[in-house]
Parts: sequence; structure tokens; C-alpha cells
Amino acid sequence: MADNDAPHLCIEKTTGNKTLPLSNLRPSRSGSGPPSLAVLHSTFWNPGTSIRVKFMSGGTPRVRQRVQYYAQQWEQYANIDFRFVADDDPDADIRISFEKDGSWSYLGTECWTIPKDEATMNYGWFDDNTSEQEFSRTTIHEFGHALGCVHEHQSPKALIDWDREAVYAAFVSPDGWSREDVDRNIFNRYTAAEVEESLFDINSIMMYFFPGRLVKSRVGSPVNYVLSVTDKAMITTIYPFQTHNSGAWSTLSDRLWYPPVALNARQIDFDPPYPSPPRVVVGLTSVDMYYGTNLRVKAYADNIAESKFRVHIDSWANTELYSGDATWVEAEDADADYQTGTFDTQGLHPWNQPQQKNSARIKFKNGYQDTPNVVVWLSGFDMAKGHNWRIAVSADGIDKDGFTIHLDSWADTVLYAAQASWIAYAKGKDGVASGADDTRNYRPWYPAQEKNGRKVDFKAGMYNRVPKVFAALNYFDFDSARNMRIKVSTPQVTADGFTWHGDTWGDSLCYGVGVSWIAFG
Repeated sequence: MADNDAPHLCIEKTTGNKTLPLSNLRPSRSGSGPPSLAVLHSTFWNPGTSIRVKFMSGGTPRVRQRVQYYAQQWEQYANIDFRFVADDDPDADIRISFEKDGSWSYLGTECWTIPKDEATMNYGWFDDNTSEQEFSRTTIHEFGHALGCVHEHQSPKALIDWDREAVYAAFVSPDGWSREDVDRNIFNRYTAAEVEESLFDINSIMMYFFPGRLVKSRVGSPVNYVLSVTDKAMITTIYPFQTHNSGAWSTLSDRLWYPPVALNARQIDFDPPYPSPPRVVVGLTSVDMYYGTNLRVKAYADNIAESKFRVHIDSWANTELYSGDATWVEAEDADADYQTGTFDTQGLHPWNQPQQKNSARIKFKNGYQDTPNVVVWLSGFDMAKGHNWRIAVSADGIDKDGFTIHLDSWADTVLYAAQASWIAYAKGKDGVASGADDTRNYRPWYPAQEKNGRKVDFKAGMYNRVPKVFAALNYFDFDSARNMRIKVSTPQVTADGFTWHGDTWGDSLCYGVGVSWIAFG
């Protein structure tokens, strides 16, 4: 292959406006792409999409393995799953060939317009002797195109002062490009309305190498082999993960467990921000409370804006709350696939008229085409001391228009009030799974156990990378003669499943515990 001062031809294919860039020049051993990460709006995939990728003809086992490895570098920062499938899969979105006609890719979802027996991406110079740097540079770059990223030397923010005659001299030839080809592929730029771009980033993986002799300043671009800091931030903005932060908070991250504090809150930032205030669904994951007073606690979100919100874990009256943890998931306000809400038993009866059985019919704002999945979390409760603490939240009667939510206690428990949060999502939504489990499914309530939980398996083939799991309480049964201490967690998540834990400590007696969970991958 040529040296870094001899650009190698590479095609960035598009089926769109022929006055816009159709292809780009790229050196075989140098960087590639635009001065920053720019993406074409019209070719975006939906965040969370599983994009099916297959190899067509060619490519040794090593070459194919390296392409897959470097393609999936994007998945660390973009909510996209490149799902590599069998060579004979008839429904692959991206189809890779290894013909000797340069390296190129169609932009984003434009691959859907290409006949299924034709390639949508090509690598023209990979073999078993190709270096890791070259695999990294070219593969990450081409899969950037597959995500809708364009060469930003053709971005509206690109202000490269080309030496036009030098560029024509470098690339115009009888069996190559015409001057019109050079204009289209190097000088023409997208409009601001068509792309979303970051500030100029000469270190972008999409920044193609050009030698100094092609610009009037005589200062060329560097060779870029990996995603830049700006690339990572920008692609996360375009393909955000379901929750734009850790999705969890503990009061112990802000204070010691003792002395107890009634009002606890923390501002949580959305990174990246949302276009409008999102919906935030909050559930309790842990409490540590004194047994000698009524148990009163509530987790909730307020002050929700585009860039931040506040999460609370509060108690009131004489309750002594040593600590509390909460988890949450977020849904864009405009995302109709997700519907969310809360339920408070005080909408059925006053708190001072305790009632063990509480249920209500929840009607979706917009009906679903098919029966959706519904996840319910316990977010608050108010129970009397001196009686064992028992509560369960569940959903049944789920149909296209709504479901029935239940917040119940039993035996001698005195339940003054309780709150739950819920999230419904379209069945079959790409990359989303959910469920519920509790100790009643695998052991008797007596004797009490300190360590609880078990393995949950995802549906076979659901994920080929580790998803993010959010789990919160949906049930517990505790002895009221000891402090109420419980913590649920999912520390061991793989692409095949996870193990949930519902553990207590100290002298607390846990007769049962359960969780509801939702996973995004």
C-alpha cells in the first residue's frame, strides 16, 4: 500500500442528493473522515436497534474476526447493537464484501434501499498481513458511515482552505476522477439542516488524512486510528442509552447511615441532555429503617428538566431512615413505545384508613397495537410498627388499552398507604427484556434467610453483549421486631442473564423478597 502522502481512494456511498458528496479519498495507511464527527439526520437508526451484519464473499477468518471486533467499538458509546449473523442470513441490514475496489460504506439506513444480494460495505485491502492499526482505522471509520457519520471536511463547519489546483492535480486522471468528481467528493459540503455535528475535531476517526500539500497552510491532518473524545460524546448524543446517567443513587453516597435523616435528595444530570424533559420512573432498591417507629418512605423524582432532575428518598413524622437506595429508568417524552406512570393508594382511601387490598385500572394514554409488557416497582410505603411488614406490587389483566395494578399486604400487616411506579413498552421492542421474580417461587417463607436471589436467564440469543439491568423491589416480608434492612442488586450481568440478590444484614429477619427488572441492550 501507498505511504501516508499518497491518498487511497475510498467511496462513502449515498443514495441521496447527487450534488452532495458521494465519495471520499482516503489513504491506505493514514487517517480518514471529517474534521469532526458529523452525522446525516436522514440516515439515523433508532437508538437501541439491533443492526444485522453479515459477510458476503471473501475475507479470511482472521480478517472477519478483526472487522467484527473493531466494528463493535462503537457499541461502547452508542446505543446500537451490531449483530453479526450467518453468511446466508437473508435479512442482514449491512452486507460486507472484500472486493478490490477500495473501502466504502453506504450511510446509515440507506443500506435498506440496496438490493439484498448486493454489498452495503466493502473492504478493499484487508488480508492476514494487515496491521491492527489499519484494521482499527478503517473498520471503525466505515462503521461510522454505517451509523450515519459523514466526512466532516464536507460538514458546514469545515473551513479547510484547500489548494484546489493541488487537489485536482492529485486526484484527476483519465481513468479516475474528473474535476466534477473532485468537487462533489472533496469541496462540496452538506448544509447545516442536513447534519448534526460537533465542533471541529481534527482527531476524529471520521477525519480522513490529507497531506499538507493539499491545503494552502501546508499543514495536513493527523493519522487517526481510534475514536476521539469528541467522537465518543457525539455518538452518545445521537444514539443515547436508555438512561443518560448511572440510573442509581444511594443516600450513603452523600452521608453516613447514622444519624438518620428524613429528607434526602440529589441532583442528577442527563448526559447528554434530552430535547425536552423526559419521564423518569423511580423504584426503591434498599432501605435501612428503625423498627420502633412506623415505616414511612417514598422515592420519587421532581424538577425534571432537559438536562437534570432531582431524585428523593424521604421519610416523615417520627420514622428513622438510616439509608435508602433508588433506581430509575428514563424515557424520552416523544417516545410513544414507552408509557409510564405512578399509583398511590391514597387515591383510593385516606392514609388513616388502612386497607390491605388496593387495586386500580390503569388506562394507557395511547393504546398499543399488541399487548405490551409492563414493569411495576415499589416506590413508597407507610406501615404500622408492631406488625410484620408485608407488601407486594403486581400487574395483571394487561391488554392493549391498560392493566390492573395491585398494592397489597396480608395477615396482620397494617398498610396505611403505598406507592408504585410503572413502565409499559411495546412487545418485541428491540433490545428490551423484562420480568419479575421473588423468593416465593423457590423457597418457603420460613425460616427467614439473610441471602436471597437466584439466576435469571434471558431468552436465548436475546443479547450478544452485556445489557444494562435495572431492578427494584416488588415484594417483601419482614419481621417487625427487628430493624427493616433490605438491599436488592444485580452485580453479575452477562449476555446470557444475571443473578439478582435481595439481602439483609444485622439481626433483620427476611421471610421473603422480590424484584421486577428491565434490561436494555
